[in-house]
Amino acid sequence: MKSIKFIIIGAILLLSAASCNKWLDVNSDPDNPNNTSVLIENRLPWIEHFYMYSSGVANYRTACQAGVYFAIAAAQNTFSTTWQCSNANSTTPYQTWFVTVSSNVVDLYNTAKRQNAYHYMGVANVYHALGYMQMLDIYGEMPYTEAATGNPSPKPDDGKTIFNGCMDKLNEALFLFSQTQPSNISSLAAGDFVNKGDVSKWIKAAWGLKARYFLKLSKKSDLYNADSILNCLAKGPQSIADNTMVPSFNNSTVTDYLLGDPVVTNGIFNYAAYGSNQRIAHYYYNLLTNLRGAGVKDPRMTKIVPASMADVKLDGNGRVSSFKWNQEWE
Repeated sequence: MKSIKFIIIGAILLLSAASCNKWLDVNSDPDNPNNTSVLIENRLPWIEHFYMYSSGVANYRTACQAGVYFAIAAAQNTFSTTWQCSNANSTTPYQTWFVTVSSNVVDLYNTAKRQNAYHYMGVANVYHALGYMQMLDIYGEMPYTEAATGNPSPKPDDGKTIFNGCMDKLNEALFLFSQTQPSNISSLAAGDFVNKGDVSKWIKAAWGLKARYFLKLSKKSDLYNADSILNCLAKGPQSIADNTMVPSFNNSTVTDYLLGDPVVTNGIFNYAAYGSNQRIAHYYYNLLTNLRGAGVKDPRMTKIVPASMADVKLDGNGRVSSFKWNQEWE
C-alpha cells in the first residue's frame, strides 16, 4: 500500500512538471530572441554594421602589404618589412567575416525565405558575395560549400567554386529584388540603414559587383568577356547618387555588444591609420598629393589621410564654430 502511494505521488509530480513546462514554453521572451525568433529587420542592421569591420580589416591588412600603411608596433609592421606575418595579422580578416557576419547572412536568408521576404533574401545574397569574394581574394582556397553549416571542420573549396557560387548569389539577388514582397512582411526600409530600403540601389550595387568580379577573369582568355563587363556597368551605379553609403557619426554613446564601438562608427577608419599605432606611408601620401610629380592632388585625399583639428574656436554655447584640419605630413 505504501509503495502504491509513492507511485501515485511520483506520477502526480511528473504530470505537474510536464504541465509547468508546457505552460512555460508558450511564450518567447522578446528581450532575449533566439536564432529562430529574431526579426529579419533586427538582424540585417547588425550584418551591415559588422561587415564594415570585415571589410575594414581586410583593407588595412592588404594595404600594409602594399606599403600604403605601416605600424609602429613590431607585430603589425611585419607586413611592410618582411613577408612573415604574425598569426593575428593573417587570421583577423576571416575571423571578422565568419564570426560576426557569415552565419548571420545564412540565418537571415533562411528566415526571410520562410516569410517570402524577397528583398531581405536579396540583401543577404549581396553580403554573401561581398564576404566570400573577399575571402577568395585574400586566402584563395577557403571553406565555402560547408561553411556556416554547423560543421566544425568544413572542407576548403577551390577558387572556381567560390567564384561561381558568389556570382550565382548575385544573379539570384537580382531576381529577388524584382519580386514584390507580401504586404504583411516588414519592408526592407525597416532594417536597412545602408540604402534605407531603396531596392533600386541594391540592384545597381549587385550589377556593379558583377562587373568588378568579371574583371577578375581578365587574365583568363577563355573566360574573360569585355562585353559582359560593359553590360553590367551600364546597369550599375552611374553617379554618386547611386552609391551605397554607410552612415557614420561620432556622436553616439550607444555601443555594440561585441566590440564596444559606437554603433554608428566607421569600421574602415577604425583600422586604417586612425589607431594609436597606424600611420599612412609617406610614399602613398605623395601619390595622393603630387601624382608623378605633376602637382595633381587626388580629391579623395582628405577622406583618406588622417587629420587633426586645429585653431578650434567655440561659440557662446561652447560649441565648435570654426576650425581647420591639419593633414598628416603637412
